[in-house]
Amino acid sequence: MSVGLDLATPAIGLVLGAIFFALPAWSAERARRDHENRLADRLARGTDAYFEELRALKAHRPPRSLLLWRLGGAALFLSSAFLIVKRVTN
Repeated sequence: MSVGLDLATPAIGLVLGAIFFALPAWSAERARRDHENRLADRLARGTDAYFEELRALKAHRPPRSLLLWRLGGAALFLSSAFLIVKRVTN
């Protein structure tokens, strides 16, 4: 197999790991804002309209901590970097 194809998968993992590590902080604010807007919209319609969705919105708030996403992104980044270094040095 060619070196380019052997490096394609770890290179994709490297990029995805960096994205998962860097972007959760940005997306957390967006998810919180969207959730508050949807909740306010449902409350404005009254508690009887879409009561199941209202109950779900109250029960399932967006996560405050994105530590697991960051750790997963870091693990994916480091393992992909290891695979690239291993392939290049062999």
